[in-house]
Amino acid sequence: MKRRWLIVALLACGLSGLTPAAAGKKDKLTREVEDTIRIFKKADPSLEKFFKESAGYAIFPRVAKGAFGVGAARGTGQVFEKGRLIGEASLTQVTIGLQLGGQVYAEAIFF
Repeated sequence: MKRRWLIVALLACGLSGLTPAAAGKKDKLTREVEDTIRIFKKADPSLEKFFKESAGYAIFPRVAKGAFGVGAARGTGQVFEKGRLIGEASLTQVTIGLQLGGQVYAEAIFF
């Protein structure tokens, strides 16, 4: 019986540490998205119109892509409706064909 309570207590302690880490990760993603938007607008000022007039947009500050015959890409970002944050999104891509290498890039999708 004592062993069961010990396991439950250790499990509860382990799970209690998940919330702050998730919150810190979300804050980091928000900062990265804000920085990415700023960089995009600085690189091409005409994008300001898309940010203001589009129904919504998704910003992926870091999409990692790699390939060795078969390629894959993955990224996490945030989705905005009329400039207001409404959630998070993930981007996944798989490609097949002659390819080798890797890259990291930022992506904006307007809709």
